[in-house]
Amino acid sequence: MVARWRRDRQGFERRRRVALDPAARGDHHGRMEWPSWTPYALVGAFVLVNLWAFALCWWDKRAARLARPRVPEKSLVAPVFLGGPFGLLAGMRRFRHKTVKRSFQVKLGAATLVWFLWVAGVGWVAWGAS
Repeated sequence: MVARWRRDRQGFERRRRVALDPAARGDHHGRMEWPSWTPYALVGAFVLVNLWAFALCWWDKRAARLARPRVPEKSLVAPVFLGGPFGLLAGMRRFRHKTVKRSFQVKLGAATLVWFLWVAGVGWVAWGAS
């Protein structure tokens, strides 16, 4: 009876240790394992945000030519924080929009810097700072 209790207790301790410590299960030394579709979702979101930023440039340039209500500058800079600096820069070059206004360029540069620092920080945390 005592041997059976000890055996059950040892099994319980092992199961508890495995449940609490991912490294005990052999799961990449405690690192999180991402689903297989994650890279596709990230690339898809990146492409959509850049297309959104490009379309905003086109829409604002069109509104300026037709003397319609314009897109606010904070709405033009918003996609940059979500990963769309390349779409916004491509839209600015393609439509020759907001290329002379220095205050907008400063805002865009600051937003792009913040986004790059955020991406670098996430990468540093995700792949370990060793």
